[in-house]
Amino acid sequence: MTIPHTAYSFEGIGLSDHIHEILDRLLESITEVMRKGLCESEVHTNLAVDAAAFALLGMIQRTATIWTPNGYSRSLNRSHRQILEIYKNSLSASVQVPA
Repeated sequence: MTIPHTAYSFEGIGLSDHIHEILDRLLESITEVMRKGLCESEVHTNLAVDAAAFALLGMIQRTATIWTPNGYSRSLNRSHRQILEIYKNSLSASVQVPA
């Protein structure tokens, strides 16, 4: 799964290819970790790995989008940790998910 190149428009400052490459590698890494979790029965068996990986990447990007313009001054600890915990629990093999 790759991110559409048009999703990030940094053409005017020469970063588009670089940003796209970084995000694709990150998405591949997240997907690989989730596939490993699936093989090791750490996540539920009917997990849509590509969709779950893309959702996690979106959460990471949203956090960065909020954090960066604020000069990295806003604490990410509490609220974002809670969001990540909710996401993590939703993937857990112990959660019953309808097929």
